[in-house]
Amino acid sequence: MKKYSFFFNTHETATLRISLKITQTSLTFFAETVTGEESREDFARKKQKLMKTAKETAKEKMKTMVTKKDKPRYNAIAIVFKNLSKKKKDIVEEIGFGALAHVPKMNVSHALLRELIDCYNEYHGCLKTLHRKIYITPRKMAAALSISHDGNRFPEKVEYGKLNEPDKAIFDSLKCVALAYLTKSNLDMSVEGEENRQKFRRTFVVFVQKCFLLPTTVSMASTIHKPPIFHVDNIRQWDWANHVLSFLRKGIENKRKGKKQFLDGCVFVFMLIYFHETKFHRLDAPDAPPPPWMAH
Repeated sequence: MKKYSFFFNTHETATLRISLKITQTSLTFFAETVTGEESREDFARKKQKLMKTAKETAKEKMKTMVTKKDKPRYNAIAIVFKNLSKKKKDIVEEIGFGALAHVPKMNVSHALLRELIDCYNEYHGCLKTLHRKIYITPRKMAAALSISHDGNRFPEKVEYGKLNEPDKAIFDSLKCVALAYLTKSNLDMSVEGEENRQKFRRTFVVFVQKCFLLPTTVSMASTIHKPPIFHVDNIRQWDWANHVLSFLRKGIENKRKGKKQFLDGCVFVFMLIYFHETKFHRLDAPDAPPPPWMAH
């Protein structure tokens, strides 16, 4: 069915509107006379409706853009763990990230992630759900992901000028690296000899931050991913839970203020804590599973 509209001015203050409706079996004409004022009001209403529709479409598009890159990032860690050799898995366990092997390859629901982001209250640090408030704390982050939450905090960036030459070489070896490169390197590099094992530890630490713990939507690893590469021998002694949570809070704040188009941070942990606490209201309940929660 097709519909055509024609407008003919017959007077300064009146308009004759003729509409032609075409179907497979008939042609129908409609005619009506409206004043100039009514015509302008009708035009204004249509314009307002179109603008509202355009704004709603743009808003929905932006919401999808906030989370659309999550699935490839989260799936990267599942793919790597599945294909790591036994020796490499032992090294990952040794440095404290063995529990991340439980991160499944999944189809992340954009709608769910958007809802969790929208209901997060930055001031109180909680998810405001219909039933109750679910507080997101470093202790819960640690229990969910099996990461440390005591010790020193990582600096936000490496002061390159203050590094010695060997450390500069280490830093430069992981400069301008993309997630695809980190993924391939973790699977391909040798771990024979202590030097290669150290190289693998550093590469894996940057990888696990980039794709899961501190994910960013830019293609390259960020400066915030670099400080831990100088502490792979004592990586459990650092406060990872606060580090990950602070980065996520900052990502939400920047997105809400319009500073960034996409959201940086591990939104997956919101989903993990939400489902865990919805099922087990008391974390110390007899039937509540032990950490790491993502293993259950």
